[in-house]
Amino acid sequence: MTAPAPSPADTNEFWGRAQERLTEASGLLTRVRRISTARLAVVVVALALALGAGDVGFWSLWWVLVPVALFVWLAFVHERLLTRARGVHHVAQLYHRAAIRVDRDTEGEAGSPDTPAAAIRRGGTPAHRNTVDEDHRLADRRHRVSDLGESHLGDHLDLFGSGGLFDRLADWRTDTGGETLAGWLLRSAAPEEVAGRQLAIRELGARMEIQETLAATGALEPWPSTRSSVVLDWLAAEGGAGDGPGRPACGPEDTSAAPSGRQPEVLLGVLAVLLSATMLGGLAHWITAGEASFFLAAVSLSAAWGLWLRSQVRDQETVLRLMESEIAGIRQIALSVTSEGFESPLLRGLAERLARAEVALGELERLQVRLAARRNLLFAPLAAMLFWGTHHRWAIERWRRRHQREARGWVRAAGEFDALLALAQYCIERPGHVFPEFDDVPGFEARGLGHPLIPEARLQRNDVRLGRGEADMLIVTGSNMSGKSTLLRTIGVNFVLARMGAPTAATTFRLGPLALGASIAVDDSLQDGVSRFLAELLALKAVLNTGSKEEPLLFLLDEVLQGTNSDDRRAAVAALLRELGRRSAVGVMTTHDLSLTELAHELPGRVRNMHFTERVVDGAMEFDYQLRDGVLARGNALDLMRILDLPAPRGEVADFTSLPAPGRGREN
Repeated sequence: MTAPAPSPADTNEFWGRAQERLTEASGLLTRVRRISTARLAVVVVALALALGAGDVGFWSLWWVLVPVALFVWLAFVHERLLTRARGVHHVAQLYHRAAIRVDRDTEGEAGSPDTPAAAIRRGGTPAHRNTVDEDHRLADRRHRVSDLGESHLGDHLDLFGSGGLFDRLADWRTDTGGETLAGWLLRSAAPEEVAGRQLAIRELGARMEIQETLAATGALEPWPSTRSSVVLDWLAAEGGAGDGPGRPACGPEDTSAAPSGRQPEVLLGVLAVLLSATMLGGLAHWITAGEASFFLAAVSLSAAWGLWLRSQVRDQETVLRLMESEIAGIRQIALSVTSEGFESPLLRGLAERLARAEVALGELERLQVRLAARRNLLFAPLAAMLFWGTHHRWAIERWRRRHQREARGWVRAAGEFDALLALAQYCIERPGHVFPEFDDVPGFEARGLGHPLIPEARLQRNDVRLGRGEADMLIVTGSNMSGKSTLLRTIGVNFVLARMGAPTAATTFRLGPLALGASIAVDDSLQDGVSRFLAELLALKAVLNTGSKEEPLLFLLDEVLQGTNSDDRRAAVAALLRELGRRSAVGVMTTHDLSLTELAHELPGRVRNMHFTERVVDGAMEFDYQLRDGVLARGNALDLMRILDLPAPRGEVADFTSLPAPGRGREN
C-alpha cells in the first residue's frame, strides 16, 4: 500500500499575508502623499507670510526659522514613512512569490481561474507587477549560477535549467548563496553535516520574522547588477580594483586611484594636501587681490598629477558601485545573524564568522557614500580641490587591505546563510515533506515517494525499498509514457534533497550510506563525434566509478544499452548486474526489453521485477503511475501507432481510442 499524500501548504495563507502587507503599504503611501502636500503648503505659506510681512513693514527672523524647521521635520517624517512603506512592500512581495510557488506546487499551473494566484494576476497589483520583473532578473541570476551545474547528475536528473529543482529552491539572492545551493545539489554531504543543516533549516523555518526583517531592509530583493564574484575579485585584487571597462574622468582628482601597497602612500597623501592647500590659497588670492595666475598654476599642477596617477586606474569606483547593493545586503544578513540568538550549532558558527562584518561593512558603506558625495553639483568644485575622491579611494584601499582575508569569509558565510534561508522557505512552502533519516544500513527506503516538482493535483506516489531485507535491484518494465523515467528521477531528486539537508517529497524516507549515479538523459553529439551508444557507455562508466566501499552505489539506469541488439544487450546487462551485486550496489533499471526480466530468475533475491501499466476508462487510455509487482503483460506501442495513423502491423485491437492528456512529469 502506498502511504497517503501529505497535505500541501495553504496558498491562501501566503496570499492573505501579502494582501495585509499591501494594505498596510497603501495606507503608509497615503500618509506619504499627505506629508508631501503639507510640505508644499508650508513653502507656499512661508512665501506668502514673507511677502506680506515685507509689504506691511513687519519682518522677523521667525518668519524664516519656523517654516524651515517645520519643513525639515516634515521631510524627516516623509522619508521615514517612505522607507517603512518600501519595507512593508518588500515583505508583501516575499509572501506573494511564495503564494505563486505554492499555487504551482498544488494546482499545477498558476493560471487556473479559481486559484488565488490567478486572482492575484487578475488584480494586477503593484506587488505582482514588480514580482514579474523581479522573476526575470532572478532568472538571469539563476542562469549564471546554473552554469556551475554541468555534471552528469545535473543533466540526468534535471537539477538545473528552467523548471528544474535549482530553479524551485525559493528566494536565494546572493550569487554566493546560489553557488552554495548548486554545490550542495551536486556534492552529497556527510550525514553529520546534513544533520546540522536540518537543525538550522528547522530553526529558520520556525522563525519567519527573520525573513520578514531581511525582506523589509531589501536584503532579500534581487540585486541585478551585482555578483558576489565581483566582491571576491575586488578583495583578492592586488590594487583593490576590479578589471572593467574604462570610464572618462570628471576632473583632475577623478582620474586618481588608490595606490598600491608598494607606493609611498604617506608621501602621496602629503602631496595631495599640499596641492589642495595651494589651490585654496590661490583661490583666496584671486578673490582678495584679483590675481588668478597663481590659482590657475595650482590647478594645472594638480591636473598633471592626476594624469600621472591615471596609469594606475582600474575603475575602482565602478567596481565599488557594482558592489554597493551586495555589500549592503551582506551587512544586513550579518546584522540579522549576529543579533538573533540561534540555537543550532551551524547558525551559531555563522554568527561567529559574521561577528565583525556588520561594523566593518558599515564603515565601508560610509566611505562609499562619502566618495559618491563628490558628484554632488554643489560640492563637486570643492571636492576637486580637496582631492576628495583620491583620499577616500585610499581609505577604501586601506579598508580592503585590513579586512581582505576575513571579508572573503564574510561573503561566503552570508552566502551559506542565504542558502539555508532559501531551504527554510522551501520547507515552509512544503509542510507535508519530511526530513530524511540516516543510518548505517546500506539501502534506500521511502514511503509515499513523489517527485517534488510535479504538482500535488497530478502527483502519484509510490513506495520504494532497495536492500534492507528486500531485493537490492529492481528491473522495471512498463508501457510507453507509464512513468518509468519519472520514477528514476523521483528517486534521484529526493536523494539529492536528502543529502543536501532539505526535506523530501515522501511520508517517510530512510537512507543508508550510498553514492548516487544515474544514466537517464543520454544524447549523441555531432560536434564531439559521439554516437548515442558511446554516450551511454560513457555514462555507465561514470556511474560505475561513483560508488566506494564506504558508500556503495545507488544506480538509476533508464533503458540500459538500448543502442545495441537484444542478444548483446542481455549478455551485457547480466554482466553489469552481477558486477553491481559484487559491489553491494542497489538501484533501479528500466527497460522495454522483456527478456531482461529473466535475470530475476538468474539472480534470485537480488533482482526483483516490477512494472507500470495503463488502464482504459470510457475508451480512453489512462495511467495511474502505480508501481506493481511482476512483469508487464502487454505493451502499448502498436496501439499508440494505430491511434496516430502510423503504419503498424495488424493484430489485436486496443480497447482505447484516444491518448491521455499530457502532463508535466508523466512523459515516460
